[in-house]
Amino acid sequence: MQHEAAIIAGAGPIGLACAISAKRRGIDPLVLAAGALANSIVRYPINMTFFTTPERLEIGNHPLVCAGAKATREEALKYYRGVARAEGLRVRSFTRLMGKNEVETQLGREPISCDKLVLATGYFDHVNTLNVPG
Repeated sequence: MQHEAAIIAGAGPIGLACAISAKRRGIDPLVLAAGALANSIVRYPINMTFFTTPERLEIGNHPLVCAGAKATREEALKYYRGVARAEGLRVRSFTRLMGKNEVETQLGREPISCDKLVLATGYFDHVNTLNVPG
């Protein structure tokens, strides 16, 4: 069984920020992403522009440089992927945490254990429908 000091479930901005913080404190976490890295941003419309300024999207003291006053979807994806690479984060994409001791990949289920678990699953990927027809 694979054992990790820490697992972070979620590879969005918050999960990545948690991983950076842990790594800088001497813990090398495994980051699990049910989809792609920053999957909720992947699903944003192409060429979408964020409402907020680049500084508010930054993590780990890495500057987000963009062409305009505000970042686009493409710039944010490139940024978060670049930060994960620059920080040497271990990200397992398309790996879903099924319980505290099991993950599911495209190849099936695998046992796993950890000393610390952080849930950073966000909310954009989990639609809360109103069950209203039409």
